[in-house]
Amino acid sequence: MDSDVLSNIQHPTLTYPKKRDSDVRAFFRRFAQALANRDSETFASLWAKPSLVLSDHDSQTTSSLNEFRRLLDEAGFLTEPSIEIQRVDWTTDRTALATVRIGREPTTCVIRYDRQGNLKLHFALVPGTKGRSE
Repeated sequence: MDSDVLSNIQHPTLTYPKKRDSDVRAFFRRFAQALANRDSETFASLWAKPSLVLSDHDSQTTSSLNEFRRLLDEAGFLTEPSIEIQRVDWTTDRTALATVRIGREPTTCVIRYDRQGNLKLHFALVPGTKGRSE
């Protein structure tokens, strides 16, 4: 492709909020409430589409409401769906790597501001599924 053609491509100017740990706290508060209330619509709205969930036993991409409902059902083993944010590292102005404790299990997440300025969960590395069948 000719370099003159590439120089004429117009890119929209997008503005994103400054990276804020308060946004991360609010995001995971909504996440915990959705888990506690078994609210599949709110739970699904917090994830990017598609997203990836990876564990020692499985990996799955998730993009539909039914897939998020299934993921929420699989999280039913959580007896205390509380979330404690242990660490947040901003890798870019829009993307953060967060280590959180969901119930008693540590989880590593990649969250990123979307074009509307909302944080979305793109990737979750979850611990093994103790007490669940493979």
